[in-house]
Amino acid sequence: MDTEALYRTESPHLRRWFAWKQVPWMDVDDMVQEVFARACSAGHEDSGLDQHYLWRIARNLLYDRWKKKRLRTVSLDQRADLGTVDPEPSDDTRELCRALQGLTEPQRNVVLCRWVLDMSIEQTAERLGISPLAVRARQHRAFLALRRALE
Repeated sequence: MDTEALYRTESPHLRRWFAWKQVPWMDVDDMVQEVFARACSAGHEDSGLDQHYLWRIARNLLYDRWKKKRLRTVSLDQRADLGTVDPEPSDDTRELCRALQGLTEPQRNVVLCRWVLDMSIEQTAERLGISPLAVRARQHRAFLALRRALE
């Protein structure tokens, strides 16, 4: 896939992922552009970039940002600038956010891909670099943990 087509298909997913990972909305586009700049500067554009490589760069970029700025984790119910969270979240929303924070990072990543980004099991497996069976297992465990937390 050429770089332009990959940008058109992956940049919306990267934007949502960075926003979900609580990057300030004014920095999200810069982070997406940095992902593609790093990918192109690595010299892989001639052989063709793949989305797995882009997502690895995005994760590394985010981890570098966290280490550099020592950002603290903010729960979703404190974030009004995501566009999908009301400034005054309901009690149900707060409870759901607390339950999501109780999931492990791999479980939250699967929940994000499957339920927020509306990806198939195969797409999620490819995006996260794991097997479809692992996606199903993590999704099942996440669902059970959310059910227990919300009961």
